[in-house]
Amino acid sequence: MSEKKPVLVRSKTGDWVDKTDDVLEFRNSQQTQRIEICFKSTPEQWFSYSQERVRLLGSPITTHSPAAVQLCVAGKVLRGVESIVKYSDFYIVSSQGRRKPYAVAEVSVERNIAVDPVCRTVLDYFRHVSELAGAQNLEDESLLTKQFSYLDKVSDASVLAKYLVPEDGLDQLEVSKSPLIYPFGTNVSQKVAVEKTFQSQAVFVQGPPGTGKTQTILNIVANAIYFGKTVAVVSNNNAAIQNVADKLDGEGLGFLLAKLGRRDNKDAFIAQQSVYPDWVKQAQERSLDVSQLELHLKSLVTSLDQLIQANNDRATLVVKLKQAKTEFELHCRLEGTKPSKNALAMLDRWSARDWLMLQIECEERNPKARIGLLRLLKQIFLYGPWGTKKRHKLLAEGPMVLRSLYYEKYLIELQIELSRAERVLTENNFDAVQQQVKDVSWTLLREVIAKRHRQPKERTQFTSRELWSKYDAFLEEYPVVLSTTHSIKTSLSPECLFDLIIVDEASQVDVVTGVLALSCAKRAVIVGDEKQLPNVIKDQVKCQATELWRKYDLNRRAWNYAENSFLSSAKALWPQAPDVLLKEHYRCHPKIAGFFNQKFYDDQLIIMTSDHGETDVMQVVFTAPGHHARGRINLRQSEVILQEIQPELIHKGVTDIGVIAPYKAQVALLKDVLGTGMEVATVHGFQGREKQAIIMSTVDNQIGEFVDDPKMLNVAVSRAQRSFTVIMSESQDSFDTNFGDLVRYIRYQQQLVKHSQIRSVFDLLYADYAEARKQFLDANGRTSEWDSESLAEAVIKNVLVEDEFSKISLSCIRRVPLSWLISDLPTLTDRERQFVLHPWSHVDFLIYDTIGKLPVLGIEVDGWAFHRPGSLQSERDEIKNSVFRHADLRMLRLSTIGSCEDTAISEALREVLGLNRSID
Repeated sequence: MSEKKPVLVRSKTGDWVDKTDDVLEFRNSQQTQRIEICFKSTPEQWFSYSQERVRLLGSPITTHSPAAVQLCVAGKVLRGVESIVKYSDFYIVSSQGRRKPYAVAEVSVERNIAVDPVCRTVLDYFRHVSELAGAQNLEDESLLTKQFSYLDKVSDASVLAKYLVPEDGLDQLEVSKSPLIYPFGTNVSQKVAVEKTFQSQAVFVQGPPGTGKTQTILNIVANAIYFGKTVAVVSNNNAAIQNVADKLDGEGLGFLLAKLGRRDNKDAFIAQQSVYPDWVKQAQERSLDVSQLELHLKSLVTSLDQLIQANNDRATLVVKLKQAKTEFELHCRLEGTKPSKNALAMLDRWSARDWLMLQIECEERNPKARIGLLRLLKQIFLYGPWGTKKRHKLLAEGPMVLRSLYYEKYLIELQIELSRAERVLTENNFDAVQQQVKDVSWTLLREVIAKRHRQPKERTQFTSRELWSKYDAFLEEYPVVLSTTHSIKTSLSPECLFDLIIVDEASQVDVVTGVLALSCAKRAVIVGDEKQLPNVIKDQVKCQATELWRKYDLNRRAWNYAENSFLSSAKALWPQAPDVLLKEHYRCHPKIAGFFNQKFYDDQLIIMTSDHGETDVMQVVFTAPGHHARGRINLRQSEVILQEIQPELIHKGVTDIGVIAPYKAQVALLKDVLGTGMEVATVHGFQGREKQAIIMSTVDNQIGEFVDDPKMLNVAVSRAQRSFTVIMSESQDSFDTNFGDLVRYIRYQQQLVKHSQIRSVFDLLYADYAEARKQFLDANGRTSEWDSESLAEAVIKNVLVEDEFSKISLSCIRRVPLSWLISDLPTLTDRERQFVLHPWSHVDFLIYDTIGKLPVLGIEVDGWAFHRPGSLQSERDEIKNSVFRHADLRMLRLSTIGSCEDTAISEALREVLGLNRSID
């Protein structure tokens, strides 16, 4: 006997009911055009229904395994499902012996990717790691393993699905027609981060301390609330979560938050459930036109876009101006040359670029060559009727004077640009527009919240059990849930999928708990900083996890628990995801921020703090020679802090002082010596913190790999707001250490440049010089010279990005005049001095240290025919070699008919930098 076709009847409440097993017989009445049904319970009676209230389903289209999919109705997962049969317009779902129909339109089917063999293997690996990792966390040892037991189902709607199957690609979201709001204020980078959050399934937001990561999170949460979305905010520590909660609560949004996670947090929340604040009732009593407010906000944000960019331009110009002044002051101190009145009279007439072009013309053009008509007319235009004579007088001033004139004009031009940017901000009321955007954003947010939470007599109160059984209703009342990454999975029902999860301090989150977090949401914002310290894994756990990795032999190293933080893991798996660097920095003094900006962030940060000419913002204190370090403690450094550095800081009015040491033993010693006047901890203890002043004790006589860790140094320096002091043993400024870069940076900033036979490299000048020289060559039909130099430069730059050199702050510039480089002229022979001062004398390429501005290696590329032995050029080469030897600067010569140039460059750099590495 064939199986009965399902019969569905719509009840008076509008729900469809499966009556298949209850129906004895049914028929279509031709007379009434209705359907008549006889039920088994009343075999003698027929019931009449309209056609719209009865559905006779045909043959099933497909069946689903409850293990392979899950059904969601109105955003809530159906539980206890035993079978799923799909018909043309309905699903028939069996649960606990009962069958219930759902219209196809109201059901979403989510695939359980955990049944995929590869995904299952990856999840099994994480589950086994969780058994190891649980013991080192603050949570109960069994908690992580228990959380992973709920990952027998992983919805393909969750962002975890894209983590386990990254080749599927991240989803792009439909952009809302309503504008984004910025109630907490914004800047260029933060605005981009908020926009990307609502455009992509996963977004990375990175930045050092002081760039507004928390402010960005707050704006994202505000927009999620505004658009009726649910959001979880998680981190590996309660302090970060509490910081977000306090700021939202301070703005009157605390009643929308639920701080859950561990049982004690849940119990505390259930016991103290909030009521609606008074402002909600007051907002409901007024009537605002939201659409008009949104149009007004769009207009304001359009104006703000231009002004926040102008504000960034202003800050960038302030830094450029300071850097240029530093270069110019150092140039004047080293050279002591001053322009004549005749030259100064031309200053206003020429741009900084014109002064550079004059130098380049001097270096590149034969002074005895005939001057063409066009060139003569140009000289008359630039210099006046007696142009040639004036030009020769200017050239007679010498290259160093021309450099001075370039700097003077460049400083004037920067100041004009800065004044223009400041005028734009003032005339357009930047602060007022920023405040208006915040005010209108708050008005819109509060209006939408008030309409959404129409006050009943009493707010719904939830029990602990209802956090699971009524999680959807709970989220309507509390759309923002806060928890640690360890506990978010069971804060509500494990089946709950937030619209969005924000993982704060993700570089400190381990891969296992990060996976739990991703399983709870459809989209993710991952906030952190790859340049700061990663999560700490105990050695024993790391060894055991490494063995597990070998056992499972997974094909993506990004899943390796022992090698990755959650941030680095997700970034490796989602290279296509938007990765926003928050560039505007508001915490540290510009001199302090300048170091970690150059060293770790590729000069991408825009420093918004002000330099008021403070002295000794950054200091290096060298202890006297001697073996003061014993067993990871250094008593001499602790005495220097107590007797010299602390009194000096207190004299300056700085009392909020932190002391950082790399070893716990030194921390214990410092606490004993210093008492309670200063906070002392390891670098890890200061992660996420800030102090007016930071003192760093390096301890070791010779800084090794552990102390020299770049992420530890970055964290240490970026804690300091007003002052940073590092205590070291002498001679710790070698090129192959990060602390060496720090020392050279501080020396350059303080202009403590040792007397040397070579000059410092001036970044701003060389950057403009290279660009101007290319323009000159192009204009004079000599583009091929630039192109051939570019080929050699590409080889050099490829060497500089190799692993062993990439951590050293090196860069390459081309065709540097020797007169700009060699300073100790009196000790040269007459022939060598003439050679150095000749405008045509240069070095083809110069590799230099970008932090300390010191030359490292000169490179010459010699054409064999032109530089063959016995030629006039080979004699000049020998003079140049002699000059470089005299200056104690290494020169490397490469032949155009040679090979393995990259190997030769690498070997020369190893020798100069003291790396002492050989190639097999």
